[in-house]
Amino acid sequence: MVALVKADETVKFLSEYFVSYRENILKPLGSVPLAQRDVIAADGQNIRATRSSKDGNDSRKNGGYDVVSLFSSSYGVTLCQRTVDKKNNETLAIMEMIKDLNLSNSILTWNAINTRAATLKAVTEANADFLVCLKSNQGYLYEEVCDSFTFADADRYLGEVLSSKRVSSDHGRIEEKEITILDSEHGLSKEMQRKWPYIKSLIRVNTTRTYKCSGVSNADYVESRYFITDGLDKSFADTIQDIILARWQIES
Repeated sequence: MVALVKADETVKFLSEYFVSYRENILKPLGSVPLAQRDVIAADGQNIRATRSSKDGNDSRKNGGYDVVSLFSSSYGVTLCQRTVDKKNNETLAIMEMIKDLNLSNSILTWNAINTRAATLKAVTEANADFLVCLKSNQGYLYEEVCDSFTFADADRYLGEVLSSKRVSSDHGRIEEKEITILDSEHGLSKEMQRKWPYIKSLIRVNTTRTYKCSGVSNADYVESRYFITDGLDKSFADTIQDIILARWQIES
């Protein structure tokens, strides 16, 4: 493997990365346009042995170890890793890595299990932004976010509503994504704002699909996904889908 690495190309890549990285972290917070910020994805994966066992696969269910990584979506490199004993320690590992790295003017993303007040605080203190998904495991916060968009749909939301649409054609289907952004000041109760003080915007992504071969649309069934972020910017509505897609690079 070492013989396959070209030294000159590697040096050029690392030089370009660190020059760009240093330029961004030295600029004032928020001065770097969204499209130029590095999306840092955090995720944990279980590393298992691939050797065969006389007892079959069941003997390897408890094998391996969990590794949590921070991955640069812009450059395709892992910036930092931690090994953890259990899945519940992912959040702690993410917060430790955020403190170890200078992530100023970057955007942190992760899955819903790590969406906690402590992790949001760690990102904010690192002079970075977050855009993270929200699911029903967040209990009352998730319910209030869903209710906020219900009010917006019924024209009962008191704040400004930002929105954007994007249509893509791939894998034999046409997808239309409608992105709606609400201000948390009007979308969350006072109690919830005290519990989650770093949330500034609530985001919903509605997806409808039309399959090219049949022309059948699932418009009657709309898939809704919810996200939270610490910013409210009109440019978010146009760039949020790129940020969300960038996160999935860590999965592959």
